[in-house]
Amino acid sequence: MYIGFFGDSYCACKNNDGSGRISWPVTAASLLDSEVGRFCKGGTNAYYALQRLREHINEVDYAVVVVSHPYRLPTEMGTPITPAGFDKIQAVTHYGEEIANKLEVTTETYYKIFSSEFHELGQRGVLQEIDKIFKEHDKPGFVVPAFPEALCGYRFKHVDWTDWDLKVGFRLIDRYLNFGYDYVHIERGGTFSNHFSPHGNLLLGHVIADIISSYKHPRYIDMKVQLAKSASKPRRPKEELDIEYQKKFKALGKKDPSSFKII
Repeated sequence: MYIGFFGDSYCACKNNDGSGRISWPVTAASLLDSEVGRFCKGGTNAYYALQRLREHINEVDYAVVVVSHPYRLPTEMGTPITPAGFDKIQAVTHYGEEIANKLEVTTETYYKIFSSEFHELGQRGVLQEIDKIFKEHDKPGFVVPAFPEALCGYRFKHVDWTDWDLKVGFRLIDRYLNFGYDYVHIERGGTFSNHFSPHGNLLLGHVIADIISSYKHPRYIDMKVQLAKSASKPRRPKEELDIEYQKKFKALGKKDPSSFKII
């Protein structure tokens, strides 16, 4: 099976580099004896994921779409422009230094006066188009928000989906599994794969593999329940982690899903 991943930095890291970094898309594919298609890029918005999905939907057997923040701006080259700033190095590469310098000033000004309602309306339109692609191509898949604001109230009809986001909701679980990692470093966008610790990436890989393998028809997935189910029967992929992690991983499966509170 060929699994395509579409989205931003929450799924952009594909490879394990041998230094303890683990990527959840790689873990999920490993558990399912599948190949990974990485059609994602850090700092991009939902429209970028929609464009890549349109281009590659016929190539993949299953598509995982990570929906980014609605306030990010689309660009022709996929240059990240966000409320937190923009990637000036990419901007210089794509447009030259003169335009990049102007963008730096314009971006700061734009987010002082922009309409959040307009962005959210546009985001719902993009999500409707993503939903439409899954219907037209009769392709199985899963949609998960990267941020709490990502779905803007939209409910999918033609693909598996959840409204439990990765940035806040899943990081609560990552904190529980975290041992000795500089979590403040992770929260500041540090070097850990997809913004999660190795333990968090491994757990999310198990969860996604279980969602993919149990696909029957489009449905809403309660990620709190799914997390508990997946953690209760961990299957070891190729990556090796410490024994203490395995104990906590199994303990997580015994926890009441209602105790997974977003903080």
